Amino acid sequence: MAPRRLTVCNFPTPFDGEVAYFELGLHRLTHPGPQGWQCQELSLHQATSESQAIAVVDTRPDAILVHVYRDKVRDALALAHALGSLSAEIPLIWCGWTAHMLYLQAVSQAILPIDHPRLLLACGEVEAAVPALLAAIADNESGMEAIATSVPAAAWFDTAEGRWKGHGRFAPVADVAALAPVWDTPTPLRVHPGGAGWIEVSRGCKYACSFCVACSMGEGSVRPHHPERIRAELASADAKGVRLYGLLAAAINYDLESLRAVVESIQALPGAARRVAGTVHAKFAQGERLDLMAALQWETMIVGLQTITPQAQRLMRRREERDVFCAAVERLKAFSVPEVELILGLPGDTASGFQQSVQFALSLPVSVSIYRLRLDPWSVFFDQRTALGLEADFARAGRVIGLPGFAPSEIDASEAWLRGLVKGPWRHRALRLLLDGAPIYPSRR
Repeated sequence: MAPRRLTVCNFPTPFDGEVAYFELGLHRLTHPGPQGWQCQELSLHQATSESQAIAVVDTRPDAILVHVYRDKVRDALALAHALGSLSAEIPLIWCGWTAHMLYLQAVSQAILPIDHPRLLLACGEVEAAVPALLAAIADNESGMEAIATSVPAAAWFDTAEGRWKGHGRFAPVADVAALAPVWDTPTPLRVHPGGAGWIEVSRGCKYACSFCVACSMGEGSVRPHHPERIRAELASADAKGVRLYGLLAAAINYDLESLRAVVESIQALPGAARRVAGTVHAKFAQGERLDLMAALQWETMIVGLQTITPQAQRLMRRREERDVFCAAVERLKAFSVPEVELILGLPGDTASGFQQSVQFALSLPVSVSIYRLRLDPWSVFFDQRTALGLEADFARAGRVIGLPGFAPSEIDASEAWLRGLVKGPWRHRALRLLLDGAPIYPSRR
């Protein structure tokens, strides 16, 4: 029997850790492709959804896979509508962090109704969720509901009833050691502009913060790659021209053996020093881990703080001790300018509590990056949004606009207060201040 044709569509993705695991997963899926399927890739560049749909159908697929992530849900909904009008008989599969039934229901109600009769979700990490769903499509001719209910990680949208059906459980990769390489292969991962490329170090996190996509992480579970695999991938990526390594891990300094493999491999590369970008945890910035981190040339080092408000820390399910955090930052500043992240609009926080968190971060020799809280799919805050009294705008990626003790007007006033900080003389140790990724106060050094 001839293989079925799978068209794998991807909206252009930035060099951003939020989508990196799925970038790697899609690469593993398409090279060489799941059993019984012939893959073809299609990049969905700027165009109307109708012209995108025509380009997809022109590939003559038996199934269509689209990587859907937070900022592209609007585009994915429009494409689904266009594909439903043009070729309703072809199954359309969504995958990515945003492939979450309740989240997509909330977004579609705020933006554009879901309108495709054969729309399926592959929920979880690509390598775990998609192959099982494709096998079910190939084996089952009974219809979408039968396919969705046969795969725990799958769901199907019933347009007649206007709701998702199926289990839709998040499927994590059981054994990261079994994952195929993405650089040490005849068809390597693409290099991003500026010579940037991903090196997957581990999956999982020692925490399960309530604002985060934590169900893939487990409660305190880290799944590191074997050191020899990390070394092989680094060497192969370097041979393909990567010069800025995005170290993909919840925190690069969680696992000592992985960190050691990264440092030793980069130090062994010929020529000029390579730069790295990644997230570290303040608590683990000491001892041998600190020495290894100091041996790297950091482009970006993200250190999560989020808040110093006790009630917000409790609801967030993670606490950073101020003195421990300060001491870690002072150690890190010797070889990098850490980028400390804060969140505006956390449950349990207040306008005054938020300002205290900002003033604390500004007292440190860091770059301070502040983000409005968004209710992400799979997160505890999303699941508990009603109980927590969270008001969110799902037309703007689930952006929280109000909560008990922190009214919408106070959140808006907090943003205005942040912008007002730069109007007078800058008397803070912090070198930069950013809000939702945009600089408010840039470093003058």
